Amino acid sequence: EFGHHVRLATHANFRTFVKSAGIDFHPLGGDARILAR
Repeated sequence: EFGHHVRLATHANFRTFVKSAGIDFHPLGGDARILAR
């Protein structure tokens, strides 16, 4: 709408959530579950 292109970079286990919101997804390395420990 305003000429901006949004892409969210996060861990692969969030891919479905991000894509379901209509946002482009770019995967980060690592596992978010391990980082959260």
